[in-house]
Amino acid sequence: DEEVFLQLLQSSLDYKGVKKVFVASGLRMALLLETPRLLTRLLTHHVSGLMKIAPEHCSDKVLAHMHKEGSDLLPRFINTCRSIAKQQGQDIHFTPYFISAHPGCELADMKELARQAGQLKLDLTHIQDFTPTPGTLATAMYVSGLDRQGEKLYVARHDQDRRAQRAVVQQRGKSRLGQKGQGQLKKRSFKASGKLTARGKKARGRGTIK
Repeated sequence: DEEVFLQLLQSSLDYKGVKKVFVASGLRMALLLETPRLLTRLLTHHVSGLMKIAPEHCSDKVLAHMHKEGSDLLPRFINTCRSIAKQQGQDIHFTPYFISAHPGCELADMKELARQAGQLKLDLTHIQDFTPTPGTLATAMYVSGLDRQGEKLYVARHDQDRRAQRAVVQQRGKSRLGQKGQGQLKKRSFKASGKLTARGKKARGRGTIK
C-alpha cells in the first residue's frame, strides 16, 4: 500500500532526534514503478545518491527461469528514476546485483547482460555466481538439469564454465571503468595545461612591464 509506506516514512522522520531515514535495500523495481509517489519520495529524501537494486539478469530466457519480469523492466526503471532525479535537481546512481551461471544461463546470455547493462551505464562490478540453496526451485533445476516444464536446460556446473560467464561481465566492467578513468585524466590534463598557459602569459606580461 503506497499510502501506508509514505506514512511510515514520515512517521520515522517525526521521531525526536531523527534527521534522515534511508532505505538501503529491498526495493522492488516493478512495485515502485506502480507507486510513483513513493518512488519520487524515496529518490528525493530516502536514498543517499546510491540506490541498490537486484535485476539479477538482462536475458529474457534466464529471467523466465528465475520466474522474474522481462528484460524491459530494468531500462524502464532506470530511465524513470533518472528522469525524476533530474526534475528534482539531483544525481542518482545505482548498485545493481547480477547473477552468473544460473540454471539455463549460457555464455551468450551473459554477453547480453553485459551489453544491456553497458547501454544503461550501470556498474558491472557486483556479480555473483549462482549458489545452490536447498529447498529452492532454482536448485532443483541445477541438480536435475530440467526446467519447470521438465525440459532439459544448460547448467554451468564446472568451475571453468562458471568463471567464463563471470569474466564476460567483469571484463566489460573493467573496460568501462578504464574509459571513465581516461576521460577524467584528460579533463585534469586539460585544466592543468590551461592553468600553466595562463600563468605563462602573466609571467611574460610582468617581464614586458619591467
